[in-house]
Amino acid sequence: MTAGLALEREGSNPRDTFRRRILFPIRDQRGRVLGFGGRAMGDDQPKYLNTPATSIFDKSGVLYLIEVAHTAIRRADGAIIVEGYVDALMAHQHGYRNVVAALGTALTDRQLNILKRLTKRLTLALDPDAAGQSATLRGLETARQVFGEAVPAVGPGLVRLEQRLGADLRVALLPPGKDPDELIRSDEAAWKQAIENARPLVEFYFDVVLGKTDLSTAAGTSEAVHQLLPIIGELADAVQRSFYLRRLSQETGVPESVLASELRRGGQRRRPQLARESARETERRPSPGASRESLQR
Repeated sequence: MTAGLALEREGSNPRDTFRRRILFPIRDQRGRVLGFGGRAMGDDQPKYLNTPATSIFDKSGVLYLIEVAHTAIRRADGAIIVEGYVDALMAHQHGYRNVVAALGTALTDRQLNILKRLTKRLTLALDPDAAGQSATLRGLETARQVFGEAVPAVGPGLVRLEQRLGADLRVALLPPGKDPDELIRSDEAAWKQAIENARPLVEFYFDVVLGKTDLSTAAGTSEAVHQLLPIIGELADAVQRSFYLRRLSQETGVPESVLASELRRGGQRRRPQLARESARETERRPSPGASRESLQR
């Protein structure tokens, strides 16, 4: 029960956490087993289940197959991040050894810091319903977990994280209806092309936002501007900020001076909010001397 392999039930014997599931051992970079993922064999829900958080396992701080991928990541000077266990396994079976999986969770700074020690070139190859479609983008909601901020699904959190880590973060757009596992097995050439043509992160956000809003209306234009301005504002390079402000002006028809003024006003509004949230996060952190028992509670 302490390791998360069994669940305590009141008035009954403990229950096997992974009953009727295929097990995927999750290891750290040194190959030590930290926890497990389990895929349901039948109609049990959820379809995938991870070991609950323990003193040695936290899915936000590990990457599936990192123990065998780290050498290839260094050699290729690049890592490919997929969402699921089978996606990563199928990539390795077809010779793509620099692939790791994010365990179905939004990417965190802890996961990306693991990769940063190996490479600064990262490509997200998530399922189409996560990365290619504007409806969810669940794999890119990094800010929610990393910074605890109430930001929109298409938001600045991942851009800010990319800037902070000094990473080159790109998004591979997979064909509709094809997750990495299916694409590698059915059309390996299309998989390779998707990875080679991966879009820079800000370009990807522009594609998604401008593709789903009606720029012929005032409401649609306002929506696009207010989703993309925070992303532009997170860019540390002034030249890049100027470039994307000009592009946003050209796409929406809003004068560049108006966009720049709105960007300055938005930054002034966000700074007090970020300070308050940073203070709250500091209060929530355990003290350095906290015991393992208190952390588990």
